[in-house]
Amino acid sequence: MHEHNGRNENGGAFMLGILGGMGPLATVDFMRKLTLATRAERDQDHLPVIVWNVPQIPDRTAAIMGTGPSPYPGLAQAARCLKELGAQRCVMPCNTAHHWVEELEREVRLPFVHIADAVIARLRANGIKPADRVVVLSTRGTIQSGFYRTRLSAAGFMQHQPTDAQGCLIDAVIGYVKAGRLGQATDVLRDVVETLIADGAQWIVLACTELPLVAPKSKGLVDATQALAEEAVLRMIADGERLASANSLATNKKENRREAQGAMGASVARRRGHDVAREDA
Repeated sequence: MHEHNGRNENGGAFMLGILGGMGPLATVDFMRKLTLATRAERDQDHLPVIVWNVPQIPDRTAAIMGTGPSPYPGLAQAARCLKELGAQRCVMPCNTAHHWVEELEREVRLPFVHIADAVIARLRANGIKPADRVVVLSTRGTIQSGFYRTRLSAAGFMQHQPTDAQGCLIDAVIGYVKAGRLGQATDVLRDVVETLIADGAQWIVLACTELPLVAPKSKGLVDATQALAEEAVLRMIADGERLASANSLATNKKENRREAQGAMGASVARRRGHDVAREDA
């Protein structure tokens, strides 16, 4: 029996929905990290997933900044399709799209693993201290949305933003990755990270799913995609354990009911036997 992957002992499994396409390469990166984060010895031990990898969802940053159409209708359609196909929990390997995650949960009634919460869990696991300098590298849409700042603050941590010039460089890195120019993206991101570390950054959160694809090897980097994958596995394990426990409880109740009914039937039969014996006497 392999309960660690969200499967219950009766063979059922919780299905994870991946609302991807933002961008396509970032979605593939998430799927790889999810697979490697799952403790498995055979194909059947891995998490069952349904992937929506449709990149035609409108630009999230443009919508937040008021210069483009809202992606929400496309996100909601994708979430509904994932739910209809059997997903009981969902992830979005796109940081900026989390601007709409609460609205999606309310409308579609499908729980999401929030990427910022996953990052906070990773920071805590890494031994972050409240006084540590945490710099979040993201799209301008994510900065404007403010959900990282709000959630980090609620967890007792202070978010620091890169300079405007560094923000422009991060925009360029993201654009290079989306265009497949990974070499250029790697060079620019390396320069930004080295500058931030020299300026005193202790933790640098790669809070756009394009950034980990070209990140340098450097102490203090926190990959939001990796954090989301690990948190998704943990949530699915918990979901599977709750389902297995509920199924076990239901099975025990049925068995107890059958035993009680059997005992009652035996008692009735004995009484009838006694009554017949008395009548014969």
